[in-house]
Amino acid sequence: MDEYDMLHEAFEELGRTTKLVSVFFTSSREDGIHAIHWGDAHLDADRTFTWSHEERLLPVRA
Repeated sequence: MDEYDMLHEAFEELGRTTKLVSVFFTSSREDGIHAIHWGDAHLDADRTFTWSHEERLLPVRA
């Protein structure tokens, strides 16, 4: 079993047993962070994420 298959199995198990809390953002080297979001999600059988809660956070400028 290669590394990809092991990762695939781990995500399938994760989707059946775990609720995810994710932080995602967009950024650039020149301008820093543009947007930050966090939310609760679960992995569906078709390997897509369904977000049950998602909220935008405001980036803090230095």
